[in-house]
Amino acid sequence: DETSWADYLETLHDYVQPRAQGTAFTEMYLQQFKHHLEAISKPGGLFEDTKVSQLPWRGQQRRVRMVVYRRCTGDGLVRGQTPSMYLKNICERLTGGLANAGIKTRRMDRHDIRHWLLHWFNPYPEHLGSKRQDIDRFFEIVNNRKVEPPEEGTLPLASGDDFSQCLFYSEPQSDAKKGLWYFDSRPHRVIVLDRLRDAPKTGHLTGENRKGGDALHALFDKLPEDTVLNITLVITPQDVLEAH
Repeated sequence: DETSWADYLETLHDYVQPRAQGTAFTEMYLQQFKHHLEAISKPGGLFEDTKVSQLPWRGQQRRVRMVVYRRCTGDGLVRGQTPSMYLKNICERLTGGLANAGIKTRRMDRHDIRHWLLHWFNPYPEHLGSKRQDIDRFFEIVNNRKVEPPEEGTLPLASGDDFSQCLFYSEPQSDAKKGLWYFDSRPHRVIVLDRLRDAPKTGHLTGENRKGGDALHALFDKLPEDTVLNITLVITPQDVLEAH
């Protein structure tokens, strides 16, 4: 669940008709809408929902991201194709299959991936101040889509454009005894779950179900704020799966 509205506000800005772009009314409306989204998504929730979920309510977006990867050995070729070309073909087939099932997808580019990981590894940057407006302004500056990508052939580490190095704006720390990573002095922990012994029911984690009494919410809603669920799926040929 995320409380970053940058993508939504960008979509809302692009939705404005050309004749209305840049007018005082449009700019005021966009600013008021941004203020509204920031107000309803504050930490801890906007109010306590005592009628439906019986949990704190706040504005947020539940996002699902799929990372497709495959280990390459030897010369790196996969069925005679380079890894990048093979990945491109697989992703096109995957998105096409999801579209046939009515699931909309969008391929993330460098900017989208960086935007996602920046919020993860820099949860509370205080370089420009500690207020919500200061943090939002920080992300707007460091992840500006208008910044030109490095020229082809440029050494990333030498030019300061290395992707992984540019994700951290404060030094991460680790505590091996407690099993914690600290990003912006905020503790993060990875919790590994046991393997599934039975097939889970539809909506086991993210579907809204009755949880005793009148409460209606998803199991994921009760987890701490900013929790990330990571599921690894290994694609196996049908004949190998049936013979298992």
